Amino acid sequence: MITFILFAILSYFTPDMSIDFARKLENEGDYYRAILEYKRAYYSLPDTGAYKYTKDEIAYSIAKMYEKLGDYSSAEQYIDRVNDKETKRYRFEKGLLYFIRKDYRNARKFWSYSDTLRAWTYLREKDFKRAKKVFGEVSYPHRYPALASVLSAIVPGLGKVYTGRAYDGIYSLILNAGSFYLAYDAYKHKRKPEVYLYGGIFAFFYTGNIYGSWISARKFNEYHIKAAITEKEISLGLWKYLP
Repeated sequence: MITFILFAILSYFTPDMSIDFARKLENEGDYYRAILEYKRAYYSLPDTGAYKYTKDEIAYSIAKMYEKLGDYSSAEQYIDRVNDKETKRYRFEKGLLYFIRKDYRNARKFWSYSDTLRAWTYLREKDFKRAKKVFGEVSYPHRYPALASVLSAIVPGLGKVYTGRAYDGIYSLILNAGSFYLAYDAYKHKRKPEVYLYGGIFAFFYTGNIYGSWISARKFNEYHIKAAITEKEISLGLWKYLP
């Protein structure tokens, strides 16, 4: 009896009703349950019939839900179930999956119809020369790692100040100056064991300070390049395409 009642209730829900319910769940952010409702509609919807939605539309919706959940493999499975693969929508969605997974070369193959989308892949690859043709100049502050290292070799910590890390630069200067003074004082008073000890500590801090300045300059550039890319994506409204 219970089985019959459940079957009757489920039979009452048409594919259109399931999709409308799935849309409501999607808007509420309940993506897992939305996927279940979309799938219920997808597998019960005939290939032809008087329904508001097509199987292709539902496949796109399921793929979008999986994108939001970060399950790109499942998203691709449903994108590939779309029957009409000649539309711009299919090419966009398929290219977007490659783009999200940072496979920009394959993304460009599907986005060949759009200069803007192809330029977006170049922007993400930091190929600003090609992206500039569509998006214009991408400007950001830059620091030279070699110069940062040289500055810290001359004055410990100066390279870090150059890369915007003044506190770290001052701290590095104090460590180097302190260890150098201890080594010099030990040498002056002929305390050989302490000369080796403090001399080794100074050498460690000094070389670490030079290498640290190199890394600091690279991180400075990486941060500002990423910020410039994000700013360009926001200003052009590209961010809205991402899950």
